[in-house]
Amino acid sequence: MKKLHALGLAISAALCIPLAAQADDGRIIFQGALTGQTCTIGPNGGSFTVTLPTITTANLKGAPYAGATNFSIELTNCPSGINSFVTFFEAAANVDLANGKLKNTNTGTGAATNVEIALTNADETPIDLTKPTTMQGVQSVPIASSGPSTAHFIAKYFDNSPVGSTTGPTVGSVRSYVDYSLVYN
Repeated sequence: MKKLHALGLAISAALCIPLAAQADDGRIIFQGALTGQTCTIGPNGGSFTVTLPTITTANLKGAPYAGATNFSIELTNCPSGINSFVTFFEAAANVDLANGKLKNTNTGTGAATNVEIALTNADETPIDLTKPTTMQGVQSVPIASSGPSTAHFIAKYFDNSPVGSTTGPTVGSVRSYVDYSLVYN
């Protein structure tokens, strides 16, 4: 009986040793906030179409960009406590993971090839759609005390021809899309 009792104590002691080795080294606390009200995206709501100009393939071949078209996201009626916002362009299947640009989603007969759509800030610093929010290169916009707060961007065609290609982009239609979220600070 004493041997069983001693064996039980030895097993209990052995089980406690790994617990001591698993002591906490620290704690990570996650916190955030939810709001019931955000700014109004306007003037036509959050979804809109940006029409790039019709250009010739010669304008784009080797350029590597052409057809720059300005667009913006405008906010009004922001509640107090929101000081700025950043537009986060969300990566989807139509984002070229090699360069962070938008693939042409038109395919088949009548679709242009070797062309994508690049997004930049208004000062033409590139936006890389493969990156997380704070690393895409999108500039933060302060919330105006009165009037709209506007994020300005440029969309433009990008020659995505393979290196060494002599043909360049081909004639046809180009279409793509990007979903976005606004990150408020």
